[in-house]
Amino acid sequence: MTSRYQLALLVAAFASVLFLFGFFLPSQAGPDTADALERRIIEESFSQGTPKSAYVAFVKINADEAVQKQHLAAHVFGDVLYAREGMDGFPVCGPEFGYGCYHGFMGAVISERGIQAVGELDAACIRGHGSLGLGCFHGLGHGLVSYYGYGVPDLNKALSVCGTLSWKGMYGGCADGAFMEYNLRTMQSDTGGTPRSFSAETPDEPCGSVASQFKIVCQFNQGEWWRQSLNGEVGASSRIGRFCVSLTNTEERSACFRGIGYSYAVPLDFDAAKGARFCEQYRGLSDDGNLWCREGYAWALYATNAHDAAISACTEGLQKTESERCLREYLFVIN
Repeated sequence: MTSRYQLALLVAAFASVLFLFGFFLPSQAGPDTADALERRIIEESFSQGTPKSAYVAFVKINADEAVQKQHLAAHVFGDVLYAREGMDGFPVCGPEFGYGCYHGFMGAVISERGIQAVGELDAACIRGHGSLGLGCFHGLGHGLVSYYGYGVPDLNKALSVCGTLSWKGMYGGCADGAFMEYNLRTMQSDTGGTPRSFSAETPDEPCGSVASQFKIVCQFNQGEWWRQSLNGEVGASSRIGRFCVSLTNTEERSACFRGIGYSYAVPLDFDAAKGARFCEQYRGLSDDGNLWCREGYAWALYATNAHDAAISACTEGLQKTESERCLREYLFVIN
């Protein structure tokens, strides 16, 4: 995921969200592809200690890489981890690099064992990370879409499975990962896929084609897809805001603006002041758009343990009543 999800949202993203590998890439093409070399280096790291120590070293080595490179490398690590350790390796994964290790691990499990493994993975998420281990549940959604495919009917199959799992919140969890994967295609290969094509005629899809219980999390994920699709277009962020304004349902509209704020956290360097200034542009589009955008940005900061910065994103430049509302609402994913 590129930035969404990253997080993906992604975050997702986060994920961008959400997705090579600086030190992994060969300087020239040779008998090993970049993917194969990446995998071989990760496999060799397991021989130098425990799986946990291999993961700690992996995170340290990749700490300064670009977000996309970090996330996709973590996909490979998760895939290798499952191949070597089976389900016992699951607790090794952590939230680093947009939960990429979870994505790769769960994708490998579902690919090998099929949908019958999903309930076991859901239970493992709770055992390893508790009921609020949303990054873990998020990874399940990625794996399900990768398993079923990338059409709208495939997405709905994945969402139907998500609906049977532990997390029942309107945001986050399995459905969040499913929409991120549908939009950004991060698991189509070890080097990631190409985000689905943008259509000006149907910018809201697939949200109009999914069950009502998933529309809010769908709208939340649109921001990262729009951001990537319109990257480089003059006035892209304003255009994205107008997509949100066009939604008639208030909860979906708030989710849409929150998703925009969330999706811009990575390109704005997780800087609270930059996020506050960015979201101010929506004050003229919608009475609530500025606040909802700030709430999404603040949630992105909070989710990366930047709690003080999250508070700043909800207070800087706002009147007292606006700030109080933002502070009440920015934990919308888990409240």
